[in-house]
Amino acid sequence: MVSSERYKILKLLQKNTKITRYLVFDEIDKCKKVISETKKKLNSEDMIKDTLKIDYPGLPRITDIFISGENHCTVCEYVEGESVFDYINEKGVLDIYESLDIFLKILKMIKFLHEIKPEPIIHNNIHHDNVILIDEEVYLIDYGIKDEKKNPYIAPESIIGNSENKQQDIYSLGILLNYMITGNFKKPQYSNKQQSSIDILISRCTMLNLNKRFDDVGVVINECNRILNKIKAEEFEDYTPLYATIGIHKTLFKMVKLFSEQKDKSIINLRSKKVLIIDTDLLHPSFNPNEYVLNESFQKLIDREDKVPLKPAVKGTEVYIIPCDLIIENYENIVFTQLEKVISDYAEDFDAIFIKCSDFIYDSLTVNSIMIADQTIFFMNNPLYDIKLFNSISRYLCSRHNMDKKRFNFIMDKSDSKKEIVTGIEAHVYGDYLGTLSSKKRWYKNQYKPINLLKSKV
Repeated sequence: MVSSERYKILKLLQKNTKITRYLVFDEIDKCKKVISETKKKLNSEDMIKDTLKIDYPGLPRITDIFISGENHCTVCEYVEGESVFDYINEKGVLDIYESLDIFLKILKMIKFLHEIKPEPIIHNNIHHDNVILIDEEVYLIDYGIKDEKKNPYIAPESIIGNSENKQQDIYSLGILLNYMITGNFKKPQYSNKQQSSIDILISRCTMLNLNKRFDDVGVVINECNRILNKIKAEEFEDYTPLYATIGIHKTLFKMVKLFSEQKDKSIINLRSKKVLIIDTDLLHPSFNPNEYVLNESFQKLIDREDKVPLKPAVKGTEVYIIPCDLIIENYENIVFTQLEKVISDYAEDFDAIFIKCSDFIYDSLTVNSIMIADQTIFFMNNPLYDIKLFNSISRYLCSRHNMDKKRFNFIMDKSDSKKEIVTGIEAHVYGDYLGTLSSKKRWYKNQYKPINLLKSKV
């Protein structure tokens, strides 16, 4: 490229067989900019116009596109700051909270690029040198250009020549998060062993098998927000896991009763676990209110200013039930906000909280409950019908609400099932954790992977 009257070259930033970058001074706008030269042709005038309209916080704005000889030139704003690489070299690795804060901002930028119409933009050059930190702001530079240099951020399928896709960006994002936390590129290996939520998140981003890797940045954003909420909760008190459940009541109560009988070895007197059920599905025909002592209704608890002591649902157990006597027409966002308050008020008193959700997947209270839960468990008693329900609900929630498919699991109550059936479960897509509730001595058969709640044997 030869300097023009408008753009004066200050220095060469990068040069390889695919791209050349210059730092220039724009005589009209009176500021520094970056010009990228490539022989890659722009698809159409419409695409040029769409590219010039790209405007999102953290993404350098493209200000001009032109042709110089055989080269296609893109001019964008110059971002001058400290890269993540320089920051870590100088100050050391970031803590998890700082890393996730930066990571979420980058995720939102990538989500914006992936959703551009008519053609999404694949960044395909995400790494620690391209993330710039300026005070509290985060910038992602060089989008749309693939770096020729081989590095650990490049997805394996990209190296062997596969066409660009969104999952290649997700792979790079996983490596970036791992680098920010550890300062190296050795990522955790996903296995059945106990892992932190961050390790599992990184592993799911960087799976070699595309079918197991996250396929949408929106899902990664959702998972990051859940981890951040969990971290914030743990800063003030012990974290109480929250589970959303779908299915008939008697299986839920049976499982919760068995779970409550597990002794907490960290307590000297080996007390039973205290478990709270918030039942938002009392209209379900399987519920028999005569078998349980119910506490004050959800609505009455909301209206009271003081925290009411709760009574066990069954004598001799540590299981407590709050009925949510609301009709479907009243399930609005304000109701969910009130539900969150009740959960917050009683969380410190219990070892686990279960929300019994409606099978009606368009119910906003059910959807919101599932979104904040650590895991969603389906109780299956009529396999031929429930398998279809499990698959359809999981598919809908994952596609419509950006949820991680691995958060959907099922338990089949063998005492109510004539035959244990797993054929038809979309396990490879919507969950790897299969199990049977059949004994107080063992929760699962050896070939099944336990869900997080039930790792210890009774």
